[in-house]
Amino acid sequence: MDLRPYLNRYVILGILAVAGLLLIITLIFIGWTSPRFSPEVGFAPPPT
Repeated sequence: MDLRPYLNRYVILGILAVAGLLLIITLIFIGWTSPRFSPEVGFAPPPT
């Protein structure tokens, strides 16, 4: 099977566009569902 006719510039640009869109959707989804840290969370002072 010869894939050469199917690998033109429009197909490659379409693949890159779909991959970029999926990456953006994934980053947005992870950003919205990740737990937010409260401002009280930080470094504890060392015991003296």
